[in-house]
Amino acid sequence: MSRHMPEHPCRMDAHGVCGDKTARKFHGFPALLLVAVGVMFLSAPVSAEDEPISEEAAVSIEADVLVDEAEQAESADEPLDELPGIIIEAADPSERSEPTLMAVLAQGSPDNGRATLETHVDPQTGEHPVYKLRPVPFNDGSTQVVTLDDLLYLALENNSALQQQGYSIEKGHYSVDQTYYAYDPTLAAGLNYSRRAGGSREVDDGQGGTVLISGTTSNSVAASFDYTLPRENGDRFSLGYSLTGSRQSGGSLSGRQENFSSGITLGFTRPLGRGAGKHLGRIPRYIASNNLQLSYQQLDDQTRSLKRNILDTYYQAVTARQAIDVRQRNIETALRQLERAVERYKVGLGIQADVLQAENNVLNQRTNLLNSVKSYQDLLDTLTTLVGLPQEYELALDTGEALLDRSAVLPEDLWALVLSNSFELKSLNTQLANLRLQREQLEDQVKPQIGLNVSYGRSGDEESFGSAVSSLSNDSIQLGLNWQATKGERSAKASIAQNQLDLASLELEMQQTELELKGRVRERQRDLETKADQIGLAESNLAVTQQAYEIAVERNNVGLATTLEVIEAQEDVLAAELAVLNARVAYHQTYRELLLLAGVI
Repeated sequence: MSRHMPEHPCRMDAHGVCGDKTARKFHGFPALLLVAVGVMFLSAPVSAEDEPISEEAAVSIEADVLVDEAEQAESADEPLDELPGIIIEAADPSERSEPTLMAVLAQGSPDNGRATLETHVDPQTGEHPVYKLRPVPFNDGSTQVVTLDDLLYLALENNSALQQQGYSIEKGHYSVDQTYYAYDPTLAAGLNYSRRAGGSREVDDGQGGTVLISGTTSNSVAASFDYTLPRENGDRFSLGYSLTGSRQSGGSLSGRQENFSSGITLGFTRPLGRGAGKHLGRIPRYIASNNLQLSYQQLDDQTRSLKRNILDTYYQAVTARQAIDVRQRNIETALRQLERAVERYKVGLGIQADVLQAENNVLNQRTNLLNSVKSYQDLLDTLTTLVGLPQEYELALDTGEALLDRSAVLPEDLWALVLSNSFELKSLNTQLANLRLQREQLEDQVKPQIGLNVSYGRSGDEESFGSAVSSLSNDSIQLGLNWQATKGERSAKASIAQNQLDLASLELEMQQTELELKGRVRERQRDLETKADQIGLAESNLAVTQQAYEIAVERNNVGLATTLEVIEAQEDVLAAELAVLNARVAYHQTYRELLLLAGVI
């Protein structure tokens, strides 16, 4: 059922200003009368024949008012170019960045200047001209969709930091192996040749004359072989064999003389003071093993930290993707508000400021959407870096991944897990153990050097090479005791004092680290409880702002609220939706920090 309003008493020029000075005071009369009628219908009781006025009915009333004015103008044979109202001309898609919406509205229609609701669709694009402000919807359908499990698997396989730590572990294994290689046997062999020639000399021949005797020439060759086997307790076994041959000729010798000798020696050395004992010899191995174990613990800690970083970045990216959807829906709402503001302006129910505010709201929402898309893409780049993928590998996330609720359960023995799994404490404990082992080495340096040497050998001298090799008729035994010390051993004692100070400092550092860890755990627990409450408050605030927005829209429909009030209510809803998302992400991050401290993430 249509309701007609009386004819507008004012003729407006191209700038929307009333041309009749006597009638300007009646310029807002149709809007006021329409509001009054709307209020009457909203307050009237609802019967079977009369339904409450909805937003569509209000738009219908505005259209009836415009059609009624056009019919009255035609019946009065008034020129069409003097009728109030403005037509929005559709913008060419190739000129979407030309004039603003209000500039288009201010131009009016070049044909008849008639305000009509039927011409707001662009015949070329099929869209209302306000939709030229709609951005292209964000679409990541052409990228590779990955799940959280996929990212964690890729990170373990490709992360460069984990691979570098794997190399450090391999180096640690070699360091441990080197402590065994120190007791490998040593082989030595030698071959020496020497020649000695004497000068000629004159001797008395016994008859009052002299005889010239040439010098003696000596050639010798010596070969040796030694085998040494060290032991962990400081003992050392050695085995040596030597063979020497010499030849002399000339001088007073008649002919050529040859001599060959050989010998074999078995020796044993044991330290009685400094360096004695298996434990002291194994200290380098203990230190290397401690460092290797710490490398494995560091790998575990890096893996847990990487997992935490991936989880944080992943859920931040999921939230950013959801924020894009929220802002796109918000743009659609802003566009509907802009279109309604335009229609109200055309029929005289709105003012130019309403359209400008609605258009500015759309532009602001588009700017915020661009920022949200950039933030989302930056987070995806961070994910590709964490998992070790090239930047050309474009990712898209499954936004269906749910965040933790507010009932996340922490381990009951949280502090015990922190003490046993904290890498900081493990690192300090390893340093403390190595310092104590080094102290034992330094204390050994104070002891005097006392060594026991025992050797047994057999040798033989023959005129032929074969006899010398097979005949070892001579035997020998040697027994020795050696002692050496530095007066006062002041250098070794100073090193022991420094080591003691390092131990005391490290123990204090461990106590301070435990206190800091305990404070950090308590802070995270309180923070977790606070953020759980913040989620509830954010959800409640979202419900309130949504109700306030709906009320503002209804009030604007009947002319009791301005477009700016609706825009502000819409901004409050958007901020509340984003606050809920951010509160859940913050709660999730704090929960994972606690799990990381406990070493159970």
